[in-house]
Amino acid sequence: MWAGLVLLLALLAPNLYDYHETVRIQQALQTYYYRDLTCPITEVVKAVRSGDKDAKASCGIDPWTGFRKIRPSSIPLNRGTLRINKQGDVLVLFWSTFHDPSLVEDSLRAIRSHQPKSIVINLAGNDGGITREGEEANCIFNDRDVPYLQTRNKKGSISIARPSQSSSYICKQNFGELSNLPLVIYVDQESASTTEMFVRATRRRSCGVVVVGSPTFGKGVIQNRVAKLGDVALWVTTKEVIDEDGRSLHGTPIVPDVPGDLGDAIGIAHSLSK
Repeated sequence: MWAGLVLLLALLAPNLYDYHETVRIQQALQTYYYRDLTCPITEVVKAVRSGDKDAKASCGIDPWTGFRKIRPSSIPLNRGTLRINKQGDVLVLFWSTFHDPSLVEDSLRAIRSHQPKSIVINLAGNDGGITREGEEANCIFNDRDVPYLQTRNKKGSISIARPSQSSSYICKQNFGELSNLPLVIYVDQESASTTEMFVRATRRRSCGVVVVGSPTFGKGVIQNRVAKLGDVALWVTTKEVIDEDGRSLHGTPIVPDVPGDLGDAIGIAHSLSK
């Protein structure tokens, strides 16, 4: 209802007649609706109309945990969170957030366009985002029956998410050629939440993955926002992420296979391309 109401306001904005522009505005609104942002509609319309992929709007962002003050921030509204760098046969994908609904599709286009022999995914500084986005990213590179995520709720019920059971149209596609592509992932101490779920899942690939960098943050809980009063938001932990033996992963960082920097990750990817 909220998204529909704001979209209606966007449609009624003066000089807004282009259908594709309306779709872009709707995508932008959906993006920060998922991120629990408070953004002025006038800034959104102006940003999308500008055609600048790096256009931003000033929004209030709810913190991802606890009961804290909402912090103001300037966030990108249009596509543009994906950055790529081709180095020989290696394609480097910079994923700064899992809050971007276009991330997976844009990555797929880049991979199919450049046709690399190996891929490096830079997740340094990526503190997570939407669980579903991580699930879709996993569907590109992983085997369909390998569990993506295992959680336990407060009642003790355990749920296992598998790509083959996902309702996402991306996960219903066949990416067999990518599931065998050499993959290197670069992480640091700020890599957290959905990012860590993605890394753990890709470690289950039949052809493996090499994780390079430093130990991650170690967040292993899933939270939902239940209340918002002014500039304060309340988040409640609803599930904990667990391993195959039922042990909680909260507070357990991912330890890389190889300590190093992004250059080391790219070097390993080059060696895997041969």
